[in-house]
Amino acid sequence: MNWHNPQLLRDWLSQPLLHRNSRPPEGSGIYVVSEQPWVDRPDAKAEVLWVGQARYLRDRIRRLVAEILGFTTETPGYAGSYYHNGGHKIWLYCLGQNKEPLDLFLGWHMGCACLNCAEAELIKALKPRCNSQRGNDCHEPGHPLSLQNNCPCMVP
Repeated sequence: MNWHNPQLLRDWLSQPLLHRNSRPPEGSGIYVVSEQPWVDRPDAKAEVLWVGQARYLRDRIRRLVAEILGFTTETPGYAGSYYHNGGHKIWLYCLGQNKEPLDLFLGWHMGCACLNCAEAELIKALKPRCNSQRGNDCHEPGHPLSLQNNCPCMVP
């Protein structure tokens, strides 16, 4: 499967029944939050804020969106109520930039052989503003997989 076209959060969340077939799948994959839309796959022009991965995309993205929209604590150092650390960082970024979180874009991709490798390679390639890490370490023999070997439809 290729990248799911990025959704403008404002449009996507305003009519959930209309967009019910555009919900994230329940399976595993990677996801990207950006300031600009993209075609085919995210790139540097998309101004990526976050790259993540999950075994259960729908649940992980639910938590991400709740945090992006500010349903979080504002108490410094209190991480106990964070549903998604990246979503919280994006919320803080939007506050600092006076940017409406609903004007961000969200897309996802399924079908990677290794989620950890895909996330790490995308972080390296897209340099997201809010990721503070390089992704999860992969402990599989022979990894890390390049994006081309891991997720062939991600690269031209």
